Amino acid sequence: MTSRQWMSRDELLLRLQSCRGLRAAEALHARARSIARPEDTFLLNHVIQMFGNCGAAYQARLVFDAIEPKDSFSWDFMLIAYSRSSRLPEAKALFDAMPGWNLVSWNVMLCLYAQSGHLEGAKNLFDGMQSYDLISLNAFMSAYAINGHTIKAKELFDSMPLWDIVSFTTIFTAYAQSRHHGISDILLDFMPEWDMVSLTTVVSSSNVKDAERAFDQMQQTDVVSWNALLTAYAEHGYLSRCERTYLQMPEHDTVSHNVMLAVYTSFRCIEDAKCIFDAIPALSLASWNTLLASYAQSGYLDDAERLLENMPAPDCVSWTVMLCGYTQYGRLHDALILFHGMPERDLVSWNAVLWAITQHGDLDAARKLFDQFPTTNLVSWSTLLTAYAQRGRTKDAIQLFDAMKLCEEPDEVCFVSAILACSHDGKVHAGRAWFVSMAFDFELEATKQHYCCMVDLLARGGYLDDSKELIHDMPFVPDFLEWTCLLGAARSSPRKESLREMRRAFDLEPESAASYVLVANASTPIK
Repeated sequence: MTSRQWMSRDELLLRLQSCRGLRAAEALHARARSIARPEDTFLLNHVIQMFGNCGAAYQARLVFDAIEPKDSFSWDFMLIAYSRSSRLPEAKALFDAMPGWNLVSWNVMLCLYAQSGHLEGAKNLFDGMQSYDLISLNAFMSAYAINGHTIKAKELFDSMPLWDIVSFTTIFTAYAQSRHHGISDILLDFMPEWDMVSLTTVVSSSNVKDAERAFDQMQQTDVVSWNALLTAYAEHGYLSRCERTYLQMPEHDTVSHNVMLAVYTSFRCIEDAKCIFDAIPALSLASWNTLLASYAQSGYLDDAERLLENMPAPDCVSWTVMLCGYTQYGRLHDALILFHGMPERDLVSWNAVLWAITQHGDLDAARKLFDQFPTTNLVSWSTLLTAYAQRGRTKDAIQLFDAMKLCEEPDEVCFVSAILACSHDGKVHAGRAWFVSMAFDFELEATKQHYCCMVDLLARGGYLDDSKELIHDMPFVPDFLEWTCLLGAARSSPRKESLREMRRAFDLEPESAASYVLVANASTPIK
């Protein structure tokens, strides 16, 4: 091989290592094919690595399959390529097929399990490792943190023989995201060193105070760290701080623009949102959808329609945003036309139309649509259940609630609707059973609204003593609503000795006309 050919190969290797764009990667791959033979494992391994860095796992696999013979680097680079593309099933299949494992391959799989939120897979893999290093421990700790097991993450952190900046950043983020800000403050003080990545992580995962503190400690900043601070302000609804930070930023990227666009949208500052949108040099689909949401949520539906028509490539989110705008402002006819004409629908689309139909009172049509859902979630069930309960379809509500419990775990809102339906249908025992079931079967804490529904249920069912006892014993101060439930039931009850106690509703809100009417009705003898 001539000196010129060797130089060409060396130059190619350098470009393979620095390439990050898929189009350039494919051009370099074509050049590598003209130089390398299938047995040139060293060069082709770098091609696999290049495609992995570009997120092109499929192209990397084609190169990998063509290499003969493969060495340990071939397998590791291919595994890393799958990891960078978050392709866990393919990575697991490759890992299982490897002729031998080293610490790199174990750590790559462990990190991938952690990033994918598969705690059980990470634990099983970690338990099977014959040896591990700090990277392994940090990855396993991250798996606990991502899945919300903060205490387990801290136990592992405490047992580690040494820590690095990744260890501190991981455990700090775990506590910050679980709202243990007191502990995260202590960890913040004990961080032995900082780099831009760790500080940016702290900024993005902390409360505003810690975010500002970490940001101020940065000796140098980049657009990512500025975006992290901007996002922290946005998540806490600090409009003025967002505006000030955005103006102070030395440069903006798509994330910066979209964050400000989202902030102005949440505050319904339509003109400001439009100004940001017009200033974005390269509009992304997220930018289009955010401005579309700004128009739709604020009732500017004509502007939203024009924007949707001008979008270069609307997606399912775009159509759903417009659909939600129609349903929010009562334009059911337009919503149905759009829904049936959408090229694709997601569950949010189905739920939005279901809600719109229930708001118009057509519960038979709502049930017909519900039965056509390709899949359901808690929102789907809750929407129809609430409509049944509020419009007096008590038997339908009770049947739906029983069916729902076979598919979804009901939340607090569902139990309110179910108990309300029992109250209207006189099913005292069923309502009582569901009220008890909230805590014992579903670990849900009853709110004041649940207690009020139970007071109404017992009073309507003639259990006035039980209703009064519940008012006295509930962990909330009784108010006008609870006592009026009793007053309403007293009219049909032969028990009058408790009337003086029930007239407390009059004392709570003496100016309420309802108090006078109910007390008068309760005082009138039943003929």
